[in-house]
Amino acid sequence: MSLQATPAVLNFDPTGVENTSPVATVTITNSGTLSGLTGLSLTASTGFALVGNTCTATLAAQAQCTVGVEFAPSAPGPVTGSISAASDAAKFPMLVALSGTGVDFTVSPLGAISQTVSAGQAANFNLTIAPLGGVQAVYALQCGTLPAHTLCTCNPASEAISGTATGTAAVQLSTGQSNASELNRERRPHTSGGLTFLTMVCGGLLLPWAVRRARRTVLFTALLAIVLGGVASCVSSGGGTGGVAGAIPTPPGTYSIPVTVTSNGISHSITLTLIVD
Repeated sequence: MSLQATPAVLNFDPTGVENTSPVATVTITNSGTLSGLTGLSLTASTGFALVGNTCTATLAAQAQCTVGVEFAPSAPGPVTGSISAASDAAKFPMLVALSGTGVDFTVSPLGAISQTVSAGQAANFNLTIAPLGGVQAVYALQCGTLPAHTLCTCNPASEAISGTATGTAAVQLSTGQSNASELNRERRPHTSGGLTFLTMVCGGLLLPWAVRRARRTVLFTALLAIVLGGVASCVSSGGGTGGVAGAIPTPPGTYSIPVTVTSNGISHSITLTLIVD
């Protein structure tokens, strides 16, 4: 009697520390032709886990079962292991060879993490990103909650860093700025209600003049149509679309602003301090 596993080798993609990889499925076959196995049990080495195991204690001759395996690193760096099996009749020390690399990283300030600026000025910070595990990965940066009328710009917003290198990123906090929603609101045209009001005012001013001057029906009708149409010259003198308002100062105060870096399902944050005087 013997056991066979398909596939016999599993190499997992780099996986974040304390995370788990997608499940890989292994098929276990009792290739014996005469008797079944009893007391069958499967185990995985440290750093790997068995999930969705359909292999019961008994596996008849030529029968199959399946088991899922996850890579679950607890520390950065390469990890190797195996799936092994045992039964009442025999031991099978290695059915499947397993390998993977756990990855992590650190985020540190490069210089001061607190700056004082006047409203309308920008504070500039620099960060370093150091991979752990020796694997190249892409790192994305994002700012958390910001003070009113403040914009955050990460440069770059994402970057690929070699597993043996250290990456850098700049974070700029610009005070006294309008955010996207404010700019859209400032650029929005006046509502039709405002235009209607202006039309009525202009019409009210011109209608008496039209009545007094209208000696002929045709002239009166034409003037009335102009009044009802809005009298474009009056409307244009008092309406139209609004321009972008000036920048609104960021209120004075001390603000803690988290910047989060994410890669391979792992997120680490660093808190920047912005003081607006």
